Amino acid sequence: LDAYSKSEDVLDSNAGLTISGGVVRILCKTNGNGAFDVDGTFAVTGGTLVAFYYNTNLASSPSTTATTQPVAIISGSYAGSAGTTFAVKDSSSNVVFASTIPSSNYSSSMVCMISSPDMEKGSTYYVYKGVTASGGTSFDGLYYGYPTVSGGSKTTSFTFSSYVYGASSNNQMFNFK
Repeated sequence: LDAYSKSEDVLDSNAGLTISGGVVRILCKTNGNGAFDVDGTFAVTGGTLVAFYYNTNLASSPSTTATTQPVAIISGSYAGSAGTTFAVKDSSSNVVFASTIPSSNYSSSMVCMISSPDMEKGSTYYVYKGVTASGGTSFDGLYYGYPTVSGGSKTTSFTFSSYVYGASSNNQMFNFK
């Protein structure tokens, strides 16, 4: 699923939402509406997900009790700039997530929500921006068959003490339900 909005909620559900598999890419470039607007429980239990949006535009966040696949929400400044690729690696330097940032309608003041079936609760991960990716399989810039990455710079690290993690570049936590 590749969804984009300049004026409305990107994914809007009146009865809950579970992302249980597949590849989901969201870009929300609007003020006043959200990347996700979910009435009821919002859970991530599988699949590969990336959502780019302004922090004020996350109408709904994943439930910390219903989500069973780790979800990280990171400041866009950690991911990089429009048209560049960022990657998340585990403590053994294996790529567990990679995505190219949209070249239009993106700002580093946005945040990124990411999830991958290769991330695990209790593990630590490292974000690298400006990497060069080769190989792999991607859908509109979101890799679900991970590439080999080189270069770039490490910008932050995070540990999943629960299934939903979020910190901004000024170390403030995002709000979760």
